[in-house]
Amino acid sequence: MTKGWSDAELKDSVLAYMLMEHKEQNGEKISKTEIYKKLSLTHPRSPKSFEYRMQNISSIWVSLGRQYIKGLKPAGNIGRKMEQRIIKIVQEIDRELANEQERTAA
Repeated sequence: MTKGWSDAELKDSVLAYMLMEHKEQNGEKISKTEIYKKLSLTHPRSPKSFEYRMQNISSIWVSLGRQYIKGLKPAGNIGRKMEQRIIKIVQEIDRELANEQERTAA
């Protein structure tokens, strides 16, 4: 099993979290287990590893003033470097989404 998390693994985790968040806000059914399994088919990590990473992302969501996904209670022992990496990825994705919305609105 791989030790450190790659940027690709983290970005895919954040994107999956955002997808689950979007579905939850729209009242759509979410199968977290299926999402973790799908991520584990793409990256060399267990579904359980992705579940725990999602709880880390919930913790970051709280620190950013966002509502975390039901059933993904924040796990705060992320580590400062990992927290900074995830926040950077969240900010990059937020910028990409904002730019996309501006393009489609124009």
